[in-house]
Amino acid sequence: MVKNIILIAAGIAVLIIAQLGFADETLAQKDQQKTVKVQPFSVWLIPQKKEADYFSKLINQYASQYKAQPFTPHVTIYFGDTASLDQVKNTVQLFTKQSAPIVLKVNNIGATSEIFKTLFVTFDNNAVLARWAKQIGKQTIKDTYQLKLHLSLLYKEMPLEEKQKLAREISLPMTHVVFDQIQLIREDDPDDVTKWIPIHTFHLGTSKN
Repeated sequence: MVKNIILIAAGIAVLIIAQLGFADETLAQKDQQKTVKVQPFSVWLIPQKKEADYFSKLINQYASQYKAQPFTPHVTIYFGDTASLDQVKNTVQLFTKQSAPIVLKVNNIGATSEIFKTLFVTFDNNAVLARWAKQIGKQTIKDTYQLKLHLSLLYKEMPLEEKQKLAREISLPMTHVVFDQIQLIREDDPDDVTKWIPIHTFHLGTSKN
């Protein structure tokens, strides 16, 4: 009888110790998650100077006309959250060493009800950029970005009908756009254009990175 009681007590003690160990491990994991700083970021494809000047003029014209915030003309390759901008930077740097400038075929002019897709140029899909986006996604907290190649011309809350009217009025003087730079952007506030901070520029097809 006494022997059975001792065995039961020993079993309970082992179970308690195991539970305490599991609790400590869970708390440690939670503490580790709390210490990970999540940083929103994006990776932009930047047009070469001739096209960049054209789109900048258009963006500034619309920003002035509609009292909106101007911004750098770009195509977003990726947007997400990361725990290490350095890892993202290293991944992007590999692309720039291996790639010549990217040429995208213009598709059409689009407009939606979303503020960050107010008015934009769309491009045909590109297998190289799709592959890059997939690699960048591996450096994020959660890979949810869906690549849809476009270059925005305006960010503004306004009636969809007015946006669509603007889209119909635009006639681009080019059928293709050449992109020769990539920028890594730290987005301190993804909803505020003024808080999108370029932290590194990579030059495609050169050794200036």
